[in-house]
Amino acid sequence: MKVTLIGAGPGDPELMTVKGIKRLQEADVVLYDRLVGDGVLSMIPSTAEKIGVGKHADNHPVPQEEIGRLLVAKAKQGLHVVRLKGGDPFVFGRGGEELELLVENGIPFEVVPGISSAVASGIYSGIPLTHRDYSSSLHILTGHAKRNGELDIDFASLARIKGTIVVLMSVASLKKICDGFLDAGMDRNIPAVIVENITLENQRKFLGTLGTLHELSQNNRVTSPAVVLIGHVCTLSHKLDWVSRLNLHPQAERNIK
Repeated sequence: MKVTLIGAGPGDPELMTVKGIKRLQEADVVLYDRLVGDGVLSMIPSTAEKIGVGKHADNHPVPQEEIGRLLVAKAKQGLHVVRLKGGDPFVFGRGGEELELLVENGIPFEVVPGISSAVASGIYSGIPLTHRDYSSSLHILTGHAKRNGELDIDFASLARIKGTIVVLMSVASLKKICDGFLDAGMDRNIPAVIVENITLENQRKFLGTLGTLHELSQNNRVTSPAVVLIGHVCTLSHKLDWVSRLNLHPQAERNIK
């Protein structure tokens, strides 16, 4: 009886950790999220039971309570249960909530970190999230509010800090996010980027400013999963975008202001 919580990384199966792959291949049951890439899913043993528990914005076909119930029930059958999450399970992945439930039920667990899309978005778009000449702090936010809730973002404080801001799960709420920072006094001309399908062959990157980013997203029909980056480090993207330079994604970059 055991549950292993594994971060599957941002999508590219080669970015999953060696330990994550090893534990996945030991699984009897795998509960996986929507953002886990097909390449990672192909690593699941053919003998393992596979249960998709993915969520979309405002559409949760498998409620969080049911996911917790499944974890506990399968583990109590004496099985090795793997909970497979996109990115890192402790970065807006609700990993802590699921582990608390396991503790309450006396179920042993292990956690294997994954590369968060918050980090990968910068690396795969040529944007160092920290840089001595541009930014000495990093702030990772979620653009997803609790159901029927408001965004819990202190726009005013973040606007004053002037660090790099990374917003996950931001497509549906992008206008609110941009307006929130603009209303808090942030310069509408500060560089901003939205990156879609990070690390995958269909990755796309749109460069703009805080004032133009929402329009860019709409005009180019950006869909989830996508990550927003805001800050002066975004000006380095033209120079440091190794992905486009290696022609891994020849159509990936859209330099639109």
